[in-house]
Amino acid sequence: MPKITLCPALSATLAATLAFIGLMLASCATPHEPATPVTSGTVITHVTVVNTRDGTLQPGMSVVIQNGKISTIAKSASITASGSAQTIDASGKFVVPGYNDMHTHAMANADEPMPFWPAMLANGITGIREMAGNAQTIARARKLNADSAAGLVLAPEVLSSASNIVTAMVAPPATSGVMQQLKNDGADYVKTVSQNPGMFPILMAESKRLGLPVAGHIAPGISATEASNAGWRAVEHLGPALSLLLDCSTDEEAIRSVIRRAPPVMPNIFSPFIPRLPEVDWFKRVMATYSEERCVTLARTFAKNETWQVPSLYRVKTMQFSADAAYRTDPNLKYVEAKRRAQWQSLAEQYTRTIPAEVDAVFRSFYDYQLKLLQTMRREKVRMLTGSDMTGIWCIPGFSLHEEFKILAQAGFTPLEILQMSTVNAAEFLKRSDFGQVDEGKTADLVLLDANPLLDAANLSRIWGVVVKGRYQSKVALQKMLDDTATAYRN
Repeated sequence: MPKITLCPALSATLAATLAFIGLMLASCATPHEPATPVTSGTVITHVTVVNTRDGTLQPGMSVVIQNGKISTIAKSASITASGSAQTIDASGKFVVPGYNDMHTHAMANADEPMPFWPAMLANGITGIREMAGNAQTIARARKLNADSAAGLVLAPEVLSSASNIVTAMVAPPATSGVMQQLKNDGADYVKTVSQNPGMFPILMAESKRLGLPVAGHIAPGISATEASNAGWRAVEHLGPALSLLLDCSTDEEAIRSVIRRAPPVMPNIFSPFIPRLPEVDWFKRVMATYSEERCVTLARTFAKNETWQVPSLYRVKTMQFSADAAYRTDPNLKYVEAKRRAQWQSLAEQYTRTIPAEVDAVFRSFYDYQLKLLQTMRREKVRMLTGSDMTGIWCIPGFSLHEEFKILAQAGFTPLEILQMSTVNAAEFLKRSDFGQVDEGKTADLVLLDANPLLDAANLSRIWGVVVKGRYQSKVALQKMLDDTATAYRN
């Protein structure tokens, strides 16, 4: 094809014509939508929203909060705040859902002059799963939630409540009646700390009949595999002690048969490893016969049956290392009542007096096997939650959940996995869709962070602000909560 050459005049004319067409097209284009005005509620601007499901980030966003809910999430340029709307410039900050401590004993302290709520909120905890109580404490939890929703008190939401703890002391014929009473009390689930072989099948049958899930400790006389297959909902503290690791032993049946013939050990609720001195030979045998293959089989059973785990690994460690000086000198002990501090100190001293050095070494070694089990369960995709077991020895309300974050990171969990265990997993476990994510329509329980929590789990503790049912608490306000707690506990 011959080359066509335009004369300069025609070229200039064509260029002008094209420019004119471009202007006409631009004038016909849809103009930019005006910014959406927000005249009430709270607007958190220029924040990076963290997606707890997949770890994606949305920078430069505004989160609009109205009537305790997230009403809008949009680019900050598309939102203008005016009127009575409170604006919070969160430039450089990251927003995640409020943390959920899924193993607490907080309600017993609810009516004290200084309850645990300020220390928990200052640490970003906006929801709790209460692990013990009765009809009265369940009713008290419901009132606390109602008062919080009405703006009368600042407190985490009690997401789920257990009634009286079921133990092996309940005779098998009485198990059905006890379970029915717990249902009548209004319990969301049953917490059990020990079981005997006679009561166990009745316990699980009644759980199914009443629609009342069973959670808690699996006694070493009961196979964890059997418990999972029977519908056990959640295991606390990796068993605790021997329980789960017995299923990982090649000598399981022989050890378990001896345990079943022995008198049951009723652990001290604050430091359970003091009364475990007579069990030390069982601990040795379990470690000597540990089988990774059997642990994988157990973990796959948990994953298949959706038997959730609340490792409370920090609590596990403080039980087995309770005499360590680091716990006694923790500067955050100033946020614990003097009576409780003295009790913990006394238990640590009692442990040192009671437990010979060679036995202490066995218990410390056992922790390494508990870590192996936890890591196996992680690889096999067992569902997990974060819990602190606060008020157990050295488990400081609020702060112990962050110690749990730290210890999970050391065990190999990614920052996103830890965040999920404390947020979206908690919502899924409780079959709720109103929290666990920063999304429109969700409850406005939020934590604002100084740094990206997906880069380092330590950033989950760099709290810049907290939103509780839509009410913003600045870093200054959170520090005052802690200061007031320390002052109250010194009196």
